[in-house]
Amino acid sequence: MRPEDVRLSCELGAWACGLIFAPDSPRHLRKEKALELRAEIFPGVLAVGVFQGNEREEIMKTIESCRLDAVQLYAATAAELSGYPVPILWAMCHKPPTIPEDLLGLLVEPPRDSADRIRGRKPAAANQSDAWKTAHELKKPGRTVIVAGGLDADNVASVIATSGADGVDVSSGIESKPGVKDAQKLRRFFSAARTRL
Repeated sequence: MRPEDVRLSCELGAWACGLIFAPDSPRHLRKEKALELRAEIFPGVLAVGVFQGNEREEIMKTIESCRLDAVQLYAATAAELSGYPVPILWAMCHKPPTIPEDLLGLLVEPPRDSADRIRGRKPAAANQSDAWKTAHELKKPGRTVIVAGGLDADNVASVIATSGADGVDVSSGIESKPGVKDAQKLRRFFSAARTRL
């Protein structure tokens, strides 16, 4: 949500930066702010729009106006993933019955209610454990699997080792408050993740 956080993430080696358009998120961006942040994302780093509960027409317009490189979709069915002009990262809490093969990747995170998500509270430990097992089960050659949910510098290395994930997605675990990244936490997180990725 801040240009300096985007720049530092890119400097530390981020693969992608997420721009949150989900209306219920405390990190929800209006178009003007999203465009400001998009301009800060380094060449070669993916600008990913994160959507949950948005109408398809809104998503399509945002892809174009913000020049998004990819889209992360929550609460979508397999059938709802087609027809977008950019690659899709499918976010899920449970292993789906069918998985399209032409996705950018799968993002697996533990289930938690919207109140916990908005307040940045970590998921229950049992839910985390189940999510990392699911991520491991979803791994196969040619498929990118990313894990999220309750990650911070203290647990990210062990989560990667347990899940076999190709990448990690983090928000609240590197923030001083919702939407405000803490530079020290961010650096520690990248350092810890690099030991396993």
